[in-house]
Amino acid sequence: MDVRFLKEERQIIDSKGTRDQGELPPRQKTQKSLFFPEPRASFDSLWLFSGGDLTCWQEWTVREQQYSYHRLYYVRGGNACYTSGEKKVPLRQGRLYLFPCYPVSYRIEHDPDAPLQVMWCHFELHPNLTEDLIEYDPSSDPQMQMVLALWSQVCTLRQPGNEMYHAVSLLMHLLERRINLHYAQHTFGEIEKYIKEHLSDELSVAELSSRFGYSRSYFSRMFKEAFKMSPGEYVRTIRMSRAAELLVSGITVDEICVRMGYSDKKVFFRAFKSYHGMTTSAYVKNHRAQP
Repeated sequence: MDVRFLKEERQIIDSKGTRDQGELPPRQKTQKSLFFPEPRASFDSLWLFSGGDLTCWQEWTVREQQYSYHRLYYVRGGNACYTSGEKKVPLRQGRLYLFPCYPVSYRIEHDPDAPLQVMWCHFELHPNLTEDLIEYDPSSDPQMQMVLALWSQVCTLRQPGNEMYHAVSLLMHLLERRINLHYAQHTFGEIEKYIKEHLSDELSVAELSSRFGYSRSYFSRMFKEAFKMSPGEYVRTIRMSRAAELLVSGITVDEICVRMGYSDKKVFFRAFKSYHGMTTSAYVKNHRAQP
């Protein structure tokens, strides 16, 4: 599948807004989980880490914690439930779900006798994108059906590369038009982009505020208003999220320390355990490519 095809599809949606509604392809027999150990921005500044199309194994669960990235699910079947505090939401077949990230804590569980069948991805965009689980029914939306079919086809490719980035970005582009999503103001969008591209550097409040021409106090106050967390908390959250994804994808701890700006492995190990509640080896053992 050529990237140019995806761009043409986007142009069709933006200009005409109509196409024949096709039936969403069934899940392929070969189930896939795809890792992107070199996260990079697509044309919508979306950073994609992993994704796939599969039926979850019996012991699968998403343990309760705050996540620094968003999950996007299209549920093909099975019985699963999202829980955040007292709120419980069954994940229904044929629905699209966008999950919140930090500071919302949640868990997802399914029935081992009716395992979750799902097209999924993990990505970063903006931490305050949504403060709650978003459910969308695409059954009467021809544009969304077309893009979901495209996403399904991309999941069958051996090395989807840019096609996966573009398919998910296109899906988010349509979802933004249909629901109330929150994006950072342009200035802080540039700061967010800089942070994500320079995680190996020193990212102190002093360095960031100076680079973007703000006083430290004003920068900290406005950053917290935009992202609902301090600059230091945001940098830590992104680093620990990236570190976890890289670990599961097979990148060594030494390489992760270099990429995340840790000169001392002991400091990294302590930070990782403090954030994720387990050691790096335990994390790898208990996490595999999963929704």
